[in-house]
Amino acid sequence: MSATNQEHENYEELTPEQIEQQKQDLIDFYKSSIETLQIQLDYEKLVTEIEETRLGRLVAQARIAQILAPAPENNEEQEPAPKKTLKRS
Repeated sequence: MSATNQEHENYEELTPEQIEQQKQDLIDFYKSSIETLQIQLDYEKLVTEIEETRLGRLVAQARIAQILAPAPENNEEQEPAPKKTLKRS
């Protein structure tokens, strides 16, 4: 006997009622899971909105800091560079 024939004999034939019951059990499982997943989706959306809001606040603070920061001092323009001379040997 081949392996597939032995495997087939190990499985019992399901009646149409048993098949229908398995389908209904699967449907019930998915329906109960949907409620939980919907709550999880709502949670994830709220967390995402909170993080996006925090990011927006940080970006705004960085922009304000840039606007209020004093202009960088440019010492090179204010003081002339010393002249370089070559040493004579």
